[in-house]
Amino acid sequence: MSMWFAKLFELEIVLSNRRHFETEFPGQSFEVLIVGSAIFYSARTFKQIESEFYVHCMRADDLRSVLSAKETLPQSLQLIVVDQNFTEELLELGNDLTDTVGSAVIALAYRDGAKAREFLDRWQSQTSRSIGFLPMRISVEVWLSMLRLLLHSQYVFPEDLQPCPAKLANQINTRPAIPPVSSDEHIRRLTIREREVLELIVLGESNKRIASELAITEHTVKLHVHNLVKKMGVPNRTAAVGMYYQAAKQGSLV
Repeated sequence: MSMWFAKLFELEIVLSNRRHFETEFPGQSFEVLIVGSAIFYSARTFKQIESEFYVHCMRADDLRSVLSAKETLPQSLQLIVVDQNFTEELLELGNDLTDTVGSAVIALAYRDGAKAREFLDRWQSQTSRSIGFLPMRISVEVWLSMLRLLLHSQYVFPEDLQPCPAKLANQINTRPAIPPVSSDEHIRRLTIREREVLELIVLGESNKRIASELAITEHTVKLHVHNLVKKMGVPNRTAAVGMYYQAAKQGSLV
């Protein structure tokens, strides 16, 4: 039996186990797929995730076996977490993975911040697809909180992935002075629909719920989120929520 076939066979076993899970817990419909070694992602970790979020966890040894099992992956796949050992594979197969997992959130689990920053630079240079990050060297409580955000399609950008102070200072010093723009001015740039989407994000609604509330597709929601984040000059929707609260605190929202 070849190594590739063995890995594909293992993933098929995982998918078979999912059917048993559905029988035992019929109300738990979301799926989480973790690509990484059992050394880092144990059965105990899976049970903790499943009990905390009422989801089902699966594991694959590498990305190629995930792509090979495309036809049997569940439609309810919500999140795919890829270990940092597969950064090169993720960069190489990113577009194929996007086609395979559809609207599921893709996130990189990392233990080395420098390696994750390097990956982020390369990822952003070759694709417009958003990607989340999940640091592994943090407390379990914080880790689960970040995982919860990813399950709600809220992309996480940890502090240790921000540009280093020296690099940031150099960028600031070489740029022409730009008058500061207040939070409310950023928000006033939004269209009515973008403002509606933002207000629902502030309430903690997922893309699926926002689509239902506004009678639009999830794809359209994602386009609105992309546009409003760009107009507000923030890196992600979480930062957009922070700017909204800042404007609300100043009493400048209209």
